[in-house]
Amino acid sequence: MSGGTVPAQGFLTLTPEFGPVTETATGNSGVLGVNEGLSFGSVLLVTQVTGTNPTLNLVLQVSLDNGATWEDLWHFEQLTAPGESIMPPLPVFGVHRLAWTLGGTNPAFTFQVSSTASAQAVPLVRRFFDYTPALLAGTLGGGVAFDVAGAKVLTGTITLGATTTPGSYAIQLSADGTNWFTVGTPVAAVANSTVGFMAPAGFTAKFARLACTSAGTSQTGTVASLTAMT
Repeated sequence: MSGGTVPAQGFLTLTPEFGPVTETATGNSGVLGVNEGLSFGSVLLVTQVTGTNPTLNLVLQVSLDNGATWEDLWHFEQLTAPGESIMPPLPVFGVHRLAWTLGGTNPAFTFQVSSTASAQAVPLVRRFFDYTPALLAGTLGGGVAFDVAGAKVLTGTITLGATTTPGSYAIQLSADGTNWFTVGTPVAAVANSTVGFMAPAGFTAKFARLACTSAGTSQTGTVASLTAMT
């Protein structure tokens, strides 16, 4: 995509917004642009990877106070080798930036992000990945708190590897990010598999998180995800 444009699955055309760059440490792009209620979509393209067990977790973040505070809007899939990940057109407000976390030994990722913007109205969708070690290991308690204001449908997943006794998981909500309550019936995870669960209709809140409500033993988790939609 360097130096040109690619189709955006019928939405418009994508143009390079950030990169190509080669990053070897966790960081961010700085402010990339101002979005006045635009619909905004992106494609992450990784062209070269080196290191031992390298991982790249890229996040689109937004700020409504001109960069004083930031919140996650969309988590791209974790990449460990050359490839791509797509963020569909989403409603984006304020200023935005890209933030990345690199893992592994001596990781180096060469990547580029191409984007498109439009005044076309699209549904609110947010996706988050949670790699909190305690959550994945089946320790009682919640993971990262995500801002899901305006969302009406919340779904979660938990992916496990080998496990002696899988834990149970549910979605928890909070109005203040401190006091949490569980919604729906907790679902037991399954060894070497992915299970999904939902929050019942009618519950809305400022924050949501994934929580382990029944502890697992000798549990190896890979990733948990939370998707919020209107």
